[in-house]
Amino acid sequence: MIQLQKFKTLIDLLSYFNDEQICRDYLELLRWANGPTCPYKDCQHNKVFKFSNGKTFKCDKCKRQFSIKVGTIFEDSKIPLKKWYAAIYLITSHKKGISSIQLSKDIGVTQKTAWYMNHRVRHSLGLDNDEKLTGVIEADETFIGGKEINKHESKKTKGTQGLGQLTLSQLIDKHNINKAHLAFKMNMPSGTFKNKLSEKQTAYRFTESEEDKLKEILRDMAADIEVVAGISFNSALAKLSSK
Repeated sequence: MIQLQKFKTLIDLLSYFNDEQICRDYLELLRWANGPTCPYKDCQHNKVFKFSNGKTFKCDKCKRQFSIKVGTIFEDSKIPLKKWYAAIYLITSHKKGISSIQLSKDIGVTQKTAWYMNHRVRHSLGLDNDEKLTGVIEADETFIGGKEINKHESKKTKGTQGLGQLTLSQLIDKHNINKAHLAFKMNMPSGTFKNKLSEKQTAYRFTESEEDKLKEILRDMAADIEVVAGISFNSALAKLSSK
């Protein structure tokens, strides 16, 4: 018999959800506490049959078949629910958010997949706040002066590739970012990437498209900073069970 749990650690969560069917049953309990309902908005009939495989449902009215994922952020996703649950737990547990790079390492998916999961969960939970800040605002570091490409030649900082006072090489070294990993994400040989990154190299610079791609990668590695503490796993999962 599936019952709601309170997970104190990620280990507790992963130990409990050791089977995909348990993940489905748990989601069903949270979503349909009073019994399954057709998830299609043009029907929403409450007489639903559950197949013996434990995965498939069928509405008695519209005759359509569906799974527990239909109508949730998990719909059309091939990612196991166990990994989704782990991602939800991590995203709602970190007070300052978690980057897609770190999330990919923690749950064993690619960075691209982790980015997709991170943003889908955050958006569905309403954590993407576009409101302007008010009062006294503090920032760890700020670059002022506009893009290097728009500055007068006499005021440009050599080797910055348009990122302000820090060169790309300095920025990468400051945050201990693995250059070989960056080269892989740029789909570029490691040696070529390091040559383009070198402050002494002037003959072979990053193209504009390469520079934009690298900036996008670096921005994502910086991690979104949002206060998400206080949202329990069960509350988050219940909210995510409807788009």
